[in-house]
Amino acid sequence: MRYRTLFESAGDAIAIHKNSRAIDCNERLSELYGLSREEILSATTGDFFPPMQPNGQTSREFFQEKVRASREGKRQIYEWHGRKRDGKAIITEITLTTFVIGGEIYEQAIARDITQRKQMEEALLDLNRNLEERVAQRTDELEKVCAELLQRNAQFRALASRLTQAENEERRRIAQVLHDNHQQLIVAAKFRVELLQGKDYCANANEVGRQVLEILDQALEVSRSLTMELAPPILFGSGLVVALQWLARWMEENYQLQVEVIGSLPMTRVPKDVSTLLFQAVRELLLNVVKHSGVRSATVSVMLEHNQLQVAVADAGAGFDVVSALETPRSFGLFSIQERLILLGGHLEVISQPGRGTTSQMAIPIQAADDTIPPVATDLQFSVDEPVLAQPTRVTSIRILVTDDHAPARASLIQILGLVSKFEIVGEAVDGLDALHKARLLQPDVVLMDLTMPRLDGLEATRRLTAEFPRVRVIGLSMHDPAEMQPQMRAAGAYCFLHKSTPADDLIAAIRAAMGLDVQEDTAKDEPE
Repeated sequence: MRYRTLFESAGDAIAIHKNSRAIDCNERLSELYGLSREEILSATTGDFFPPMQPNGQTSREFFQEKVRASREGKRQIYEWHGRKRDGKAIITEITLTTFVIGGEIYEQAIARDITQRKQMEEALLDLNRNLEERVAQRTDELEKVCAELLQRNAQFRALASRLTQAENEERRRIAQVLHDNHQQLIVAAKFRVELLQGKDYCANANEVGRQVLEILDQALEVSRSLTMELAPPILFGSGLVVALQWLARWMEENYQLQVEVIGSLPMTRVPKDVSTLLFQAVRELLLNVVKHSGVRSATVSVMLEHNQLQVAVADAGAGFDVVSALETPRSFGLFSIQERLILLGGHLEVISQPGRGTTSQMAIPIQAADDTIPPVATDLQFSVDEPVLAQPTRVTSIRILVTDDHAPARASLIQILGLVSKFEIVGEAVDGLDALHKARLLQPDVVLMDLTMPRLDGLEATRRLTAEFPRVRVIGLSMHDPAEMQPQMRAAGAYCFLHKSTPADDLIAAIRAAMGLDVQEDTAKDEPE
């Protein structure tokens, strides 16, 4: 009874075998395989075990091998893959021992269910394999990223070298322009001014003066052309689209490339860094069209969508293989544009195929700008003393406010206009904000407004001033091309726009015309007593 109690109450399944047949088993074995005790005792081992074990042996061969080893006095512990009545697989750990009673040999098999443990081990193995695969995949990705970084590093070094070379070439070109043109013109003007100082040439003073003016006009044109080529002021005064339209005309004049600018940006203020980058990028892309496309026309499209400014340059020329081209020195320009766009959160996409043209699409996010006009600060420090306001009296002269950030130019205007009859220079301003402040204090009739100035440019200052003082006449003065700026200044409320090289008589006539006076009236100021 003690033996039977231990046998039946054991936590593991136990079977006693003789001559490969079970002659006894406990209840746990029946539960383990879903078979009754009678079914187990009436069948051979192979009747309810699967025919094959995972090592490739049949279940009978595998069991007989373990029995032989056990009878040789070696306790056997091994895994046994079986199946339940319903066919479900089960894995057990078997401890097989041999004992002898009354001269008869028996085998005792103690089976412990390790199915769940094996499943967990297999799951861990699968997880380990997956982790190894992911590590290998990640390692491969990192190696590719490292290779790309090495390639980009090489590209950056090459680009830096190319940029340094280009910068030196541009410096030499500018120096050559200044030496061969600008400086020579100034020297020629200097020689002629020296002629005016000699008493022997006084009779020819008018002719010498005319020659000096012609030379200075040429020097101004050289300077203006160089300025427009390096950094067009129109870009900051008139906006990106107007600057691109100017660039289209410039490309046609200098490279015979016809460029059509499509689109507009109404009521959109593009940040200066964004507009500068896009302008320079479009110019580089148009130069690529000239060099590589084989055609003489291109289009530039501009649009704003979902706070993203999109600019595209397209041509119907030769095209190229984008992937292979990016690995050649030809792509340095595109690489440079792309990297500069990335710094501002943008990107460049080049679409091209041999014989099917090229489209370079740039996109860069911009924040919506506040179009309201901020008030002018009252605590700003200005360079010109503020006069005390006199009581309004009957107007007997044209009150003029001169606005220019360049002191010599401002002083020259004041000196010339101060010689004109009925012209009264009531003040001078150093920038757009200063002009608004002085206009409130001095109540001028005419404001001469420079265009390119710090803090507030002349275009925006004109827009604000004419909105606040509709009776004031604003005349724009700048080195900009009048054909470019006249429409912009008129739209801002100005009476007209003149180039700074305009003869003084024309400026005086424009001031008189702005006030409705006879332009033929004598301009000589009364002699002082």
